[in-house]
Amino acid sequence: MNKIGTSSFGVTYEMKNGDELVAVVKTVQVTVSMDTKKSRPLNDAERDFLNKYLEN
Repeated sequence: MNKIGTSSFGVTYEMKNGDELVAVVKTVQVTVSMDTKKSRPLNDAERDFLNKYLEN
C-alpha cells in the first residue's frame, strides 16, 4: 500500500525472478457505491484496515 486517498488507495507490486527485479506495477483501487455506481469516500473501518498496510 503506497497511498490512501479520500475514495481510493494505491498498491505497488514488485515482480522478481529470483533476486532480480523484473517489473514494478502500480494500481489504484477506487471504492464505488453499489447504489450510485460512483466513487464514494472510504469509511473509517476501511481506512483503519488499509492503514495497517501503508508503507512509509
